[in-house]
Amino acid sequence: MIYLMTGISGVGKSTVIHNCNVDLTHVNFGDIILEIAREQKLAESRDELKNIDAEKTREMQEEAVRRIKNISGKVLLDTHLTIESPYGFYPGIPLWMAKELNFKSIIIIEAPPEEVLKRRKKDEGLRARKKSDLREIELQMQLDRSFAMALSALTGVAVKIIENVDLEKASSELGELLK
Repeated sequence: MIYLMTGISGVGKSTVIHNCNVDLTHVNFGDIILEIAREQKLAESRDELKNIDAEKTREMQEEAVRRIKNISGKVLLDTHLTIESPYGFYPGIPLWMAKELNFKSIIIIEAPPEEVLKRRKKDEGLRARKKSDLREIELQMQLDRSFAMALSALTGVAVKIIENVDLEKASSELGELLK
């Protein structure tokens, strides 16, 4: 059983997951893609993944899907629904992938944009991420909701939005959903 968990960088997905007290396997999609890219000597960091051509990226995604499907038990797949590029936004989970993985639920973790901005500023230097402002954060949160609802409409899977304002409450809400 696979649950899709998403949220923009800085909303506290990992912290909420680690505090939800549910027996599951937490899988980060980006980590799997990077592992495959390293095995194929295509990239050594997440930031280098953006330089891999679309055909090779699709092949790596297909391999990642195979690996995820081979994990037994309850799986929480942590990823981004939108990926910004110089050409615009791409889906982090295209329809073919959503159908293949057959999610039980789509979970979006959100936090107030001002809080996200503060968290990102504390993380500066840890990742090569472009500077962001409140407008960009709000846009990406709107796009994530839109992408989630589009996936929901096309697959029939429910979307649950969890506000991460109070960590204990957000973790409890996630835990209840995953039981």
